[in-house]
Amino acid sequence: MPNVSSKIVRGAAWMVGLRLLQRSLGLISTVVLARLLLPEDFGLVAMALAFYALVELIGFLGFDAALIRKKAADRVHYDTAWTLGILLKGATALILYLSAPAVAAFYDEPRIREILYVFALVSLVGAFENIGIVNFRKELSFDQEFRFQLMKKLISVVATVALALYFRSYWALAFGMLASAIVGVLLSYVMHAYRPGFSLGAWREMLGFSVWMSIDHIISFIRERGSDFVVGKFLPAQALGAYRVGSELASLPTTQLYLPVMRAVFPGYAKIVDDPQALRSVYLSTQASIATIVLPVTVGLVLLAEPLVLLLLGPRWGEAVPLVRVLGLYGITRLLQGNRNALFVAKGKPSWLAALGLLEVTVMFPLIFYWLLNGGEVVMVGWAKVIASLVILPLGVYLVCSVVAMSGRDFLGTVWRPVLACGAMSLAVWLVGRSLDFAPDEGGAALALAALVPLGALVYLVALGAFWLVAGRPRGIEYSALALLGRWPRIAALVRRILPK
Repeated sequence: MPNVSSKIVRGAAWMVGLRLLQRSLGLISTVVLARLLLPEDFGLVAMALAFYALVELIGFLGFDAALIRKKAADRVHYDTAWTLGILLKGATALILYLSAPAVAAFYDEPRIREILYVFALVSLVGAFENIGIVNFRKELSFDQEFRFQLMKKLISVVATVALALYFRSYWALAFGMLASAIVGVLLSYVMHAYRPGFSLGAWREMLGFSVWMSIDHIISFIRERGSDFVVGKFLPAQALGAYRVGSELASLPTTQLYLPVMRAVFPGYAKIVDDPQALRSVYLSTQASIATIVLPVTVGLVLLAEPLVLLLLGPRWGEAVPLVRVLGLYGITRLLQGNRNALFVAKGKPSWLAALGLLEVTVMFPLIFYWLLNGGEVVMVGWAKVIASLVILPLGVYLVCSVVAMSGRDFLGTVWRPVLACGAMSLAVWLVGRSLDFAPDEGGAALALAALVPLGALVYLVALGAFWLVAGRPRGIEYSALALLGRWPRIAALVRRILPK
């Protein structure tokens, strides 16, 4: 088990590093595209993308998770997953092509039809990706996964920016997705020796586990992207464009640091799922690390949303500022619910995820419709998501505790120190930002970030260390960080005094 735990830690580091590089590339791409294109261009693609993502649910059954979880998977399982994927993605492409005129009529926007034709091709091309790359995660070979995903992202970003320079329109975003799909297929066969063949020999077994994964994926889509349909119907394209770009910025810490860790943790959970003590230990350490690292970044994003949006996207995107703040709060509520997705799937309980998601959307959408039908602005969609997430938070934590046989006090022990440290950081950043009163332009935004980001980081680290000492210096992420610093000769003596014997 120690070997698996160490591989999980290394895998999490690889995946976080990968996602940081991916998001850095994506952020650069978004900033460049925001300067080259108009909010309307993003809004048009977001309208088409919402329907594309909805139809794509037909082609998603979580076969990769089923293969990772099944320890005795052989060639027939891999080939069946690949074949079923092609059949389902082919159906997706056909539906996109046939439905394009009706979707354009729904939005009263004829340009969406051609965008959906491109998306149909994206779906069909992506179906042929080599199923063998699932083994990068199954065998905990995260360095290989890192190289594959990074090369795919790098080439697609370069292609999208080049297309934006050429088209100066929404076509850059649509054809950029197609380029990414083509690159992914080619790389998957270059980087993995497995060569899939057509087979349906294990279709019953594969579908048996994957049905609940599909249901959960559908509900997750409704929760995360279903509001796009409502916003696109009741508000102008500019509002939807601001909402989507604001969502992307707000999700940077919660989904782009949190999710890559989960990508590494899930195969690790699957290997130790029959060892309750090891599972509990790995879960608690993972949750503590996520809260300690991701929570302050998310809180900082909420605090500094205005200068961040102004500096990165420019003054035309002011409507995105309140969205980044509110959706950042939504990310905090999701983070504090515990990393339950990977845990529940590894334990064979994806139905629990579906039930929690269904409860959340049942609360969220009545609020969205009520506020938009009564003249509410797009930011109210974010508040609806925050409220719905808070409603299910206690139940989600309870189910996590039942799965890993721990108490609520154990769970709180993983988050109370970073939560209080974030409170101290927030107070310091708010007081200093208010007293300095930076100019409301791009120069002032740069100065604000240059002054307040280091201040917030320093206050957070000092406060976190103080709370760790108060807690009796437990062997958590703080201990590991100090032990790492202890390798530096000049500070080793100080570290030895702080660390418990």
